Amino acid sequence: SSNGVMLMLQQLIADAEELEAESTAAERESQEDYEAFGKDTIKTLETKNKQIADKAEAKAKAEKKLVETRESKEGVSADIESLEGTNFELHETCDFTMQNFDARQKARSEEVEALNQAKSYLSG
Repeated sequence: SSNGVMLMLQQLIADAEELEAESTAAERESQEDYEAFGKDTIKTLETKNKQIADKAEAKAKAEKKLVETRESKEGVSADIESLEGTNFELHETCDFTMQNFDARQKARSEEVEALNQAKSYLSG
């Protein structure tokens, strides 16, 4: 009967050793999975941080271009206003010239005729 107790103890020890080996293997596998997950997470974070930095840089460039475009637009608007003023002034001058063209032409013709008469009078 003591032989049966010894066999039972040996079987119990063997089962415990097998359970310990299985637990150690499962723990090692879990540790490896955890480390792989940690590495993947770090890579993902690095990728996401790079994407954030790239998008921030693109946003900064777009905002700079927007400011430059607005400034350019303001400059162009000022130029347009200046040209409109010049256009108005030229129209006034041109309109005056066109309205008085016939009168000025008649006065010049009379002046040329008077000069020709004076010239022929002086010539003899």
